[in-house]
Amino acid sequence: MHRKALIILAAAACGLAPSPMLAQLDAGAGADAEAVLQVVEDLFDAMRAKDGETLERIFHPNTRLITAGTDADGVPEVTEIPISRFISSVLVSSSYLDERIYNPVVQINNNLGTVWVEYDFFADGEFSHCGADAFMMGRSADGWQIVQIAHTMVREGCPERGG
Repeated sequence: MHRKALIILAAAACGLAPSPMLAQLDAGAGADAEAVLQVVEDLFDAMRAKDGETLERIFHPNTRLITAGTDADGVPEVTEIPISRFISSVLVSSSYLDERIYNPVVQINNNLGTVWVEYDFFADGEFSHCGADAFMMGRSADGWQIVQIAHTMVREGCPERGG
């Protein structure tokens, strides 16, 4: 707890507002937690900018994207799409894609990291859905990369966050 307070106080002393996500990091995870969370932030920045180079860099080549949802009849289902299809859909989308994240929980153990985060998703400034993202991260010689994303998508009953 003390490390988190020191980071926030240091940022305040420098006249910087701490990132809302920085304040949520587990004090024991340190710089690795910050680096893992930065990869998640880079993902959403790259989506907004339609930056294919960054998207290719932050995803491990074998990354899986899983959606835990329900089918048209309300039956729970889990689906997977190739990460290449996800990247292509972001790059060709005519919409401005803006995923805003809240309340991240970062855990690190050696070269494995996880980030659990709530999100709201907007397309061209219009609310689309909310949910939770669960990122599995791996560290290689190239640094931290996303190796799996699992997420939910909810269209009703989302929290009001002033988006």
